Amino acid sequence: MTDYHGHHAFAIPLRRRLAALRAVALGSLKLMEDLGVAFGGLAAKADELRRDGATALFLAVDGKPGAVIAIADPIKATTRAALDTPRARCIRRSACC
Repeated sequence: MTDYHGHHAFAIPLRRRLAALRAVALGSLKLMEDLGVAFGGLAAKADELRRDGATALFLAVDGKPGAVIAIADPIKATTRAALDTPRARCIRRSACC
């Protein structure tokens, strides 16, 4: 990967030169707004995906909207037990307790 530029607090922005010398950015809607990329109706689709429990990432190619990518990990039947076990053992983590 070349030409990587970190960007604070907006997911994982990524710029790189691909074989066709295209600029690619991946991250939040806020990042896309900062880059001047308007996602229009795709932003509403991302809201719908979020309501269904997914995380939405936006992909821009050469400064134009490319895609909205949804990442989801549904709650499983074993989730409650997995969360309760550390609590029962008095294990404290800032992320879950």
